[in-house]
Amino acid sequence: MRQLEGQGLVSIQRFRGASICHLTRAEIVDLLEVLEQLVILAARLATQSATSKTPLLQIAVQLGDLRPSVSAKSRIGPSGHALRNVFYVRLLEASGNSELIRAVPFIRAELLRAQVAPHLAIEHPFAHAADYLAIAQAIVDARADAAAEAVSAHFQATRIFLSAMPDHIFAPT
Repeated sequence: MRQLEGQGLVSIQRFRGASICHLTRAEIVDLLEVLEQLVILAARLATQSATSKTPLLQIAVQLGDLRPSVSAKSRIGPSGHALRNVFYVRLLEASGNSELIRAVPFIRAELLRAQVAPHLAIEHPFAHAADYLAIAQAIVDARADAAAEAVSAHFQATRIFLSAMPDHIFAPT
């Protein structure tokens, strides 16, 4: 538990146990900044890599295909979240740089998703489906600048969305 606390994943309260950490707005801004730069790097490297990009494009298409199957009364299921995670893993693999997978703070990103997911509109998890397809298509087409721009647009949309969320969702500063 102390190791998880040191990684900023849990908060230990004496005589009360432990709880998963909530991120502040500032921590989320910092996390998104780091994630954006790492994903841009991965996308640029992927356009030049000899690694197959077909799995990346297939995942992006599958994410887009999930969108119409979500009814007005349901939310994205575990398979949709897992598919989004697979997209990022495939993107990092397509970069051909094995260190990028170790460098990306996946666990912190999952904390962010877990923190805001209960407050999302039902259709929101699929709002980025077109972004994933644009990123993947630019990579497959070996257009590094277009891939970087698609990643930046995706993260900018995420920032705008999060800035509109109410304060009670975030940890106090």
